[in-house]
Amino acid sequence: MRKKLKNKIIALAILTSIIIIAVVFISKSKTQNTKVDENNKFFNAEKGDLPVLIVQTGQLKASQSYKIKAPIIPGISRDLKLEWIVSEGSKVKKDEVIAKLDREPIQQDIDNLTAELESEKALLSIEKENFKIQESQNILNLNTAKINLENSGNELKKYNTLELPTQINEFEVKTNAAKIKYEEAQKNLKNLQQQAESQLFVESSQEADTKKKVEDAKKIVENAKTLLESTELEYKIFKRYTSPEQLGNKMTAYEKAKMDLERTKVTSGSSIIQIQERIRQKERTIKDKETKSKKSKEYLEQLILKALVDGLVIYKDVDLPYWRASTDEMKEGKIVRPGEVIITIPDLSAYEVSVEIGEESRSKLKEKMDGTIKIEAIPDLILHGTIKTISNLARSSAAWDPSSPKVYDIIFTLGDCNEEMKPGMSAKVEILIEKLKDVLYIPIEAVYESEDEKYCYVKTSAGPEKRIIKAGKSNDSFIVIIDGLKKGETVYLFNPIKKD
Repeated sequence: MRKKLKNKIIALAILTSIIIIAVVFISKSKTQNTKVDENNKFFNAEKGDLPVLIVQTGQLKASQSYKIKAPIIPGISRDLKLEWIVSEGSKVKKDEVIAKLDREPIQQDIDNLTAELESEKALLSIEKENFKIQESQNILNLNTAKINLENSGNELKKYNTLELPTQINEFEVKTNAAKIKYEEAQKNLKNLQQQAESQLFVESSQEADTKKKVEDAKKIVENAKTLLESTELEYKIFKRYTSPEQLGNKMTAYEKAKMDLERTKVTSGSSIIQIQERIRQKERTIKDKETKSKKSKEYLEQLILKALVDGLVIYKDVDLPYWRASTDEMKEGKIVRPGEVIITIPDLSAYEVSVEIGEESRSKLKEKMDGTIKIEAIPDLILHGTIKTISNLARSSAAWDPSSPKVYDIIFTLGDCNEEMKPGMSAKVEILIEKLKDVLYIPIEAVYESEDEKYCYVKTSAGPEKRIIKAGKSNDSFIVIIDGLKKGETVYLFNPIKKD
């Protein structure tokens, strides 16, 4: 890796020589500015190539980072407690455990679900047994109802075909017998009456005897008549009331048996459906709780955080701006929010540099422009980079102060990297905007401006001479002089005629 870097440095040495010279001049100029020795603050106008640079300090970061977050668990909105975390800066392997969150709340949920599952499964077994019992009971009830219907039908048929005709026949026989008896009694009375009328009685006892016989015959007739009328009335009552009532009872019993059978079919089906629905509900409840238990176990595993790749452990979200980052130390016992980044594992095989540039420099830059990067912690390392992205919108340099200067965020991709490089290191970026060829230039602090003209003070034998000049482009330290000054002329780096 080092040999490759050295070759790269040699290849870039010629290209960066002008930039290095400019940096030297900048450094020298700043050193002179810090000294209040006016006798030595002079500069001889130089002619040569002048690089126009934008120099800015940024931060080194991995091109790609893998963020390990506290899991977002549905139904659990509470914060999570960090039970253990690997030391920051540790090198870890893929799938290695790097942090553990409090598992007790979810474990309690799993234990509760397990107990509920056991209870629901026991209730399901009872319902299935109830189903078997109800099926047997339904078969028994249906068979009983069918037998009752069959018996009722047989009773109705028996009544219509046997009992009713028999009873009618008995009444008819009884009525006919009463009629015959009545007719015979009438006939006998008539005979006795005729005999009494035609017979001559010798003795009074004979007459009395005959009269007695006639009276007895009359009583027999009356009794026979009463019996006949009673039999006929009983027959009428049977035909008008008793027989219809008996038939109605038989028919009602038959219809009731039919309804009982239908009711038994309905209630049997309903009872089965009710038990089946309870079984389905139990099965759904069990399935739901099994799903919840399975997910809870998965969530339990998510509370053990593992490295997604091989790499270096860095606490929190390294890409989060400092004004949004939490100041709380990431340590055991810390409460973290669901979704909060706990650890960042950067991919150390590729790096970027993020820098901020002011509004005045934005128009000078565009994507794919090259720059030179120096890592402050590795002073001998010089890298080449390219602008990857420039933010479209400016933002306040101080997030809490909208009136602070506006800046744009720029990302540089590095063409190479070094194993000593680590995310978070400070990096100095120098962007060559333009190289002015064979120009005359002096330090910026030697030039003054008044109304619409620029001037400087030139050292002459007669003393300081105010010289009107025409200035051109500039960089951070030097400005091009188009007219009014010659190479080698000495200019003051302070105002020599300024009164104390």
